[in-house]
Amino acid sequence: MMNPKSPELVVNPLQDAQLAPLTNHPRDSSRTMEPLEIEETHEDDELWPVFYCRLFAGIASLNSTNIGYDLGVNTGLAVSFTRQDSNVVFMDTVALEIYMASLTFSSIFGGLGMKYISDRYGRRGVFLVSQAFLLVGLAMNISTNEYSLILFGRMIAGFAVGLAFSIDSVYISEIAPKKHRGQLVAWAETGVNIGINLGFVTSYAFRNTPGNAQWRIMIGLGMGLPCIMILLTIFVLPESPR
Repeated sequence: MMNPKSPELVVNPLQDAQLAPLTNHPRDSSRTMEPLEIEETHEDDELWPVFYCRLFAGIASLNSTNIGYDLGVNTGLAVSFTRQDSNVVFMDTVALEIYMASLTFSSIFGGLGMKYISDRYGRRGVFLVSQAFLLVGLAMNISTNEYSLILFGRMIAGFAVGLAFSIDSVYISEIAPKKHRGQLVAWAETGVNIGINLGFVTSYAFRNTPGNAQWRIMIGLGMGLPCIMILLTIFVLPESPR
């Protein structure tokens, strides 16, 4: 008979169920937890044949080549803008440093702004917007002799460089099959280095060109690749599946 003064034992069914596996089995140190098996899915690995993936990656890398050219041609521009000639746009050391730094400085904001353009207009939209900004900036550079306008055009071009550089590797990694992804993503960096060397070659080729035509030709040649990139993006490049 239960003592009326003793406390009543209350059993929690949920707690009892939770403790059951621990109390019903003796401790066995030889038992190990089996790893959780995760089934891999490859449904997105073959979106296009490998040939087309390489083609699309090559087009995106052409965008990187365009960026590299704008960086490489700076060596020739620095020489051109510091010539002691009354008929040539001249920049002193401070003005030249500001001009050179403005490209990379404004590219920071282009890289940060890529997300918003990409989310709204897709990866192809970033390609198109970046090339449009680049054409506007370069056109402003070669159409005036005023330092302030040249600098402003340079900053617009820098914003475009930041946009373009931030999208290349992202796009390639999203369209490339898993087994080819590492190789194709590396094409973007290769494109940058090819473009830098093209800028060096251009600077050397026009080293003896007189007057303002020297730097205008160097900058103006950089407008060719953006035009090609726009056409390829519209008619060839597909949207990223991501």
